[in-house]
Amino acid sequence: MKKVHALTALLVAVTLSLGSLSVVFAEEVAADAAVPVAAAEEVVVEEPAKVYDDLAVAEKSFYNLRYAELGQYPVIAGYDDLNAKILKDVEDAYALATDKTFTDSANVLNINYTVVNSGQFAKIVVTYKYELTAIKMQNFDEVKTYYVDKELKAEITKSAYNTGITPVEEPAEPEAVEEPATVEEPTVEEVVIVPIRTYAEGLGYAIAWDAETNSVILTKGDARFTVTVGKNEYLVDGELTELEVAPANQNGTVYVPVSFFEKVLGAVYSVDTEGNIVIAEQE
Repeated sequence: MKKVHALTALLVAVTLSLGSLSVVFAEEVAADAAVPVAAAEEVVVEEPAKVYDDLAVAEKSFYNLRYAELGQYPVIAGYDDLNAKILKDVEDAYALATDKTFTDSANVLNINYTVVNSGQFAKIVVTYKYELTAIKMQNFDEVKTYYVDKELKAEITKSAYNTGITPVEEPAEPEAVEEPATVEEPTVEEVVIVPIRTYAEGLGYAIAWDAETNSVILTKGDARFTVTVGKNEYLVDGELTELEVAPANQNGTVYVPVSFFEKVLGAVYSVDTEGNIVIAEQE
C-alpha cells in the first residue's frame, strides 16, 4: 500500500513539473510574440540632373561685294529663326559701315563672335568693329547679344537668361545702400568726313595727286588749294589753320572733314531728306 502511495505521489510530482514547464514555455513564446519588428526604412532615389549639350555652332564667313572676307558669324543648329535674325543684324552692320560715300573695303568692318554655354542656357555675342564710317570719324565697336533656352529650343530675353543661370538663394536682410554718385559719360564729338574728289569736282575743281608730297591739289581758275594726308593744316583766308581732323587716305580715296568745303572753299553743306550729303556753291 505504501508503494502505491509513493508511486502516486511521484506521478503527481512529474505532472506538476511538466505543467510548470508548459507555463514557462508559453510565457516565453508570448514574450517573443510581443517584441515589435522594426519597419524597413523607405529609400528615396534622387533623379540625376539633366545634362544639356553645348550648342552646335557652325562658323560662316561674311564677304563684301568685292569678295573680301569681313569676318565670321555663327549659325546654330536647330535655331532657324535666331539664325535669320543674326544674319540680318550682320547685313545691317555692313550697310552702316559702307553707308553713303564710303567704299566696301575689307578694313571698314570686322565681325567676330563668341558662344557661352551655361547648362540649360547659352548666349551668343557678336561684335562689329567699325574702322571708319560716314557717321563717326572715331573707330567704335557695337555688340549684339542673343540668349537661348536649350529646353525650349528658342531665343529668350536677357532677363530670363539671367534668372535661369542665377542659383536660388535665401533672401538676405536688406541693407542700407548708398546711392552712387551720378557720373556723366563724356560725349564723343562726331565728325562728318567726305571724299574730297567727289565733292570738289562737283564744285568745278580739277583734282591732281602729288605722290611725292602725298597731297591733293585742287585748282579752279586762279584758285589753288593743297591738302596733305595726315597733316591738319588748311589754308583759310590766307592763313594756315586746323580743322577737326587731318585728311585721311582710305584705300586710295582721300577724305576731309565736311567743314573743309565750307571754311576753305566757301561752299554750303546740307543733308537732303534721304540722308545724302549735299555740297553746293553759295548762291
